[in-house]
Amino acid sequence: MSKIELPISRYIGGDIVPELIARTADQYSRPDRTFLRIDLCNDPLPEADLLLCRDCFIHLSEEMIFQAIDNIRRSNIKYLLTTTYPAGRNRAIRTGDFFSIDLSAPPYNFPPPIKVLDDYAPPFDRRQLALWEIESLRKV
Repeated sequence: MSKIELPISRYIGGDIVPELIARTADQYSRPDRTFLRIDLCNDPLPEADLLLCRDCFIHLSEEMIFQAIDNIRRSNIKYLLTTTYPAGRNRAIRTGDFFSIDLSAPPYNFPPPIKVLDDYAPPFDRRQLALWEIESLRKV
């Protein structure tokens, strides 16, 4: 992301790891790019048009995923762009482990995404970034 000039007026990067945020802020902060320590499950989320949540849910327990989804639903963010695996196998894990999440399948049951972008390279499992309007997730 540091090499990409985004056609936006403001970018907020967030992570739960304080050391990562401090290092990233030191290297890449500028007036239109800020970096915050954010707990996706519990902290109020900054108002934004889009939340890019790449490779996050795949490492969270089912309970934490639902906490994060509920927190996102409560936010003033319009769109969610996040990792999903169209042939994923949803299962309970301990936070920090990995699984290939399919957000359109139970127990998450997201509606069909507005748009999908392939985000993988063989030989890895087919992974996508999928876009949802958060309003549609409030109805799930």
